[in-house]
Amino acid sequence: MPGGHATSLSPQGPQPASGPPKGCVKRPGSGRRPGVPNKITASVKEALVEAFERMGGVPSLVKWGKKHPGEFYRLWLRLLPIQLTGMNNQPIEVSVSLEWLRGKLFRD
Repeated sequence: MPGGHATSLSPQGPQPASGPPKGCVKRPGSGRRPGVPNKITASVKEALVEAFERMGGVPSLVKWGKKHPGEFYRLWLRLLPIQLTGMNNQPIEVSVSLEWLRGKLFRD
């Protein structure tokens, strides 16, 4: 980009990116507070919830899921947390035994 500044696209054409130029230090306390959602993300979520309700809500989703179980579970898997934690945010301990496999691989 000319001058080293980032730009963003809008209906009015390229616009300079907001915020300080790359490499500048951000002022402490500036920006969105942790936990406050992006305004656009929040408005898109609201629109999707309204559309979901207008399309029949949960009963309609169940009907669709029964008709397309593969797609339903694919969507469900995308909503599951990527990282699982145990009680009190502790790691989950996993123990795997392959003794049954040893007997099949190494026959005495």
